[in-house]
Amino acid sequence: NRENYPIIGVESTICNGGIFLQPNRHKNIDRYSEITVGANAIGESVEICAFVEASTRDGNWPETIVEDSRFEDYGAETGLAWVNNIKVIPFHLLCKKLPEMPTTSPTQMPTMSPTHM
Repeated sequence: NRENYPIIGVESTICNGGIFLQPNRHKNIDRYSEITVGANAIGESVEICAFVEASTRDGNWPETIVEDSRFEDYGAETGLAWVNNIKVIPFHLLCKKLPEMPTTSPTQMPTMSPTHM
């Protein structure tokens, strides 16, 4: 229910002007669930961002998602937060641009000398 979880500070982040997708049953998602997100870019690329509470309830995402998936951690000081009654709870903002730029593959050394015919 979005009325119970108002988000503030979007205007000061990379998320400004974006589409906000919020699960309507977020409390029913089991621990250790795998979450998959797909996107089709209208232009050359699209940026996908996830934000998680900057607290002990973060599921260790700020560390693992950056290491595993090339997400950039914008930190918990962007101003993006949710309001619980009168308490402001900041979010870690984690973003990734798709499609990813290709990385160069290491080339293997030849195992045999070229033969001349």
